Order: sequence, then structure tokens, then C-alpha cells
Amino acid sequence: MFFELVEWDWIGINMDAFDGPTNSRLALHIFVADKGDYYDVADGLPQNLQ
Repeated sequence: MFFELVEWDWIGINMDAFDGPTNSRLALHIFVADKGDYYDVADGLPQNLQ
């Protein structure tokens, strides 16, 4: 549910872990090189390929 790398100053959280509203906003997309071709990530947020 959580992920963190030593060099990061933040912790990632799997948003599927929450049932109700979180009042959170996306900051970036990760692993977009591995997404299915049926997904369109076009919201203008930064995209990390890996």
C-alpha cells in the first residue's frame, strides 16, 4: 500500500486503499511505459516512463 525510495522526500500511497473521498490530487504518473494501450494519460501532469 505504501512505497518509498531512500532518495525521495515523500511516500507514495496506493489510492485504491481508500473507500471514500480523500480530497487528494495527483502530482504525477509513474510507469506510464508499462500502461495498457487502452489508457490515455492526457491530463497534463508529469509522466515518468519507469
